[in-house]
Amino acid sequence: SQQLYVAADDVVRITPTAFVHAGGEVAVIAGGDVTIDSDATHSGSFIVSGSTTGNITYKRYIDDANWHLVSAPVTDQSIPDFVGVVGNAVTQSGNNYAVSYYNNTNAAGKRWTYHNTVDTAPENQETLTSFIAGQGYSMNRTAAGTYTFTGAMANADVSVTIPTTGGSAHLWSAIANPFPSFLSVNTAADAANLLVDNLAALDASFAFLYVWNGTSEEYDPIGAEGAALQLAPGQAFMVKAKTDGETFIFNKTLQNHNSGAATFYKSSALNPTISVHLTNGTANKSANLEFLDDSTTGLDVGYDAGAYQDGTPSFSINTHLVSDSQGIDFTRQSLPISSLDSEVAIPLSINVGIHEEVTFSAEINNLPEGVSVYLEDTFNSTFTNLSEAPFE
Repeated sequence: SQQLYVAADDVVRITPTAFVHAGGEVAVIAGGDVTIDSDATHSGSFIVSGSTTGNITYKRYIDDANWHLVSAPVTDQSIPDFVGVVGNAVTQSGNNYAVSYYNNTNAAGKRWTYHNTVDTAPENQETLTSFIAGQGYSMNRTAAGTYTFTGAMANADVSVTIPTTGGSAHLWSAIANPFPSFLSVNTAADAANLLVDNLAALDASFAFLYVWNGTSEEYDPIGAEGAALQLAPGQAFMVKAKTDGETFIFNKTLQNHNSGAATFYKSSALNPTISVHLTNGTANKSANLEFLDDSTTGLDVGYDAGAYQDGTPSFSINTHLVSDSQGIDFTRQSLPISSLDSEVAIPLSINVGIHEEVTFSAEINNLPEGVSVYLEDTFNSTFTNLSEAPFE
């Protein structure tokens, strides 16, 4: 087996387009340096089959000053030390730092709980200690750049209890890739994958990994049968548990090297899709429909994605299932492709302010020629063709 011994003052640097797979033991002596780099389009990776001792460093590049869901690809990294590193450029407001974990027992709107150096006891701030393997954090930099994580390497299966803070009817958690390597998420990426391993622990209406999209400020659901996705080192996401106290397992055998371009999150699809957009001139939201051969008008587990909500949203657009609706808002709904040959009414769920002016529009991709999207106003008994122009 291939062993790696890094003595004091020795340096091993894994560049963003490179990877190292050690088949045997890895030992990093104090003063030795094993660093894995990433950039805007690639992430280096490090996999060890044998035992590990000593610390490694992972440099997780963030390409803007937006909020991101991030994890530590190492264990035992001190959060107070981390925010104190000038190069990490963690946004600071007084004693509060933009490193927060998701406490689902807090009230709606106060669940992201921020690191505070003096812990003055508001519900959503406390003095944090160390990053926890497999837990996700919402983090913000003052500018694009690199978070530097240093600690021991996770080198066994990592099990996370979801919700990570129990005792609440709100069953969402922020969890994360704990390894300095990629994980296959869904079937298109690998038959053995993260969602297949953990589907039984998730609510059937929310059988997805929800990845924060900083551009549109929404959570994008990643399904077991969606476009191929490899979860990058340092990538965190939201999940909704079936019941309190479920176990989500990050199996070390799912680790792999992805040498191609792999930013924090990117997916695409060629299936027929309709996105109905809602804007008030400032915020933009969308409800998404996908048409597949084997879908139904009822709940299709792993295809119909319930919307992440922290309380009742003030501005949103979603759909309800066409058949057997239980009143759940869906950010994405799959329907049989055969329904494109006939009229199908899809209920919209909309939250806007009183007297707020909004505009509806539709984005249509890969639909058969002649298919149009209409918005029905049941109160006024009118239909508006969104395929032709936006509607206010």
